[in-house]
Amino acid sequence: MNNREKAWQIRNVKSTDTIQERMKEMTFIKPWSPEAIERAEEFASKYGRAWYIFQGVPIRHHRKHKQWIMQYYVKEEDAK
Repeated sequence: MNNREKAWQIRNVKSTDTIQERMKEMTFIKPWSPEAIERAEEFASKYGRAWYIFQGVPIRHHRKHKQWIMQYYVKEEDAK
């Protein structure tokens, strides 16, 4: 191996821990615990609900059948 390949290998070394060792470092919250509900409500108050629907997804206008999401579409001219 030349020096360039060695340097690349050193930079890109993956973790040698087993999955069990990595899982010990993680913290999990039960989905319907009061803490999880509080976090979800905090997130919803900050970003709103169903934010992922509108996040950088282009809308295809030339469809044969309109999708349900089109009821919320506002043309740029109308938005002013």
